[in-house]
Amino acid sequence: MIKKLISILFSTRLMAMLFLTFAIAMATGTFIESKYNTDTARIWVYNAWWFEGIMLVFMINFIGN
Repeated sequence: MIKKLISILFSTRLMAMLFLTFAIAMATGTFIESKYNTDTARIWVYNAWWFEGIMLVFMINFIGN
């Protein structure tokens, strides 16, 4: 079980999905920032728990690779 979880966390497929998700989130934040303001983009995207979660999993994956 642990070995399978580690192989998923350190896979290049997960890294590709994280890159894509991160790029979509950054683009969404940029569009929100241009339409509304920086504070709104910060609240909805850049300081959101899910965005920080993406960066945390990204960091774990990067260290594992």
